[in-house]
Amino acid sequence: MLSKIYIPTLGRVDKQITWESLPDFLKEITVLVVQPKEKDLHGDKPILVLPENDIGICKTRKFIYEYANSRDQRYGVFDDDLTFLKRRPKGNRPVKVEMSNDDWRELIKKTDKWFDEDISFSALRVGILPPINKDFMDNTAAFTAYFFNGQVLPQSSDLDWSIEIGEDAHLILQLFQRGHSNRVWDKFVFHQKEYADGGCNTYRTSKVINDCHQQLINAHPDYVKHNGTKKTFNGEETIKLKMKWRQAYLDSQIGKLPV
Repeated sequence: MLSKIYIPTLGRVDKQITWESLPDFLKEITVLVVQPKEKDLHGDKPILVLPENDIGICKTRKFIYEYANSRDQRYGVFDDDLTFLKRRPKGNRPVKVEMSNDDWRELIKKTDKWFDEDISFSALRVGILPPINKDFMDNTAAFTAYFFNGQVLPQSSDLDWSIEIGEDAHLILQLFQRGHSNRVWDKFVFHQKEYADGGCNTYRTSKVINDCHQQLINAHPDYVKHNGTKKTFNGEETIKLKMKWRQAYLDSQIGKLPV
């Protein structure tokens, strides 16, 4: 059963959007993952303190991964600035409404069942994407609001943690290439304001983004391609990427699947 939700957070002491968006029964198993310099700033919210300050999001995710997996946990990892919605049918076009407690219970129960059926990790889909007219999709992009089955995932030492921005894509592609499948909810989705103050924006620049995106291309040349550029928060151009998520998983199954 899902036993913990971790929310890595930085610079948003008075704006814990994800925490406030969770139902009370999930807050009981949720902790904020904080740097030592913020450990006394979160009132009575449960916290897990990182080993040092200013380590960046990649090392923070690595710490959570190692901490939770060493305890054989099934767990969630959510960014700290998320709201959560359910797609509800309405005529020919679904509408999105706030998730109820029953919606959350359904999500948690079914995700846990997927883990019993050899799905290694799950996620909620990005809410701005168009609906797919079914509850979930397999072996696809996963960002920002994850669930992991720490009982089956590879050791941290078997993975590379060297890419600071795009670290989540790097992790997911590595898991796919090691034969771990995912299932991503479309019935339940998240919203997030891009480039909000705090978090990674305390150190993110266009140069950092471009350097890390190039590292992703170099690390996964078969599955990550340059796809033009776009303007970001500071008006500068950054590299866009095209990802072959499903292909990364399918290639891991060559020789395993029946002919």
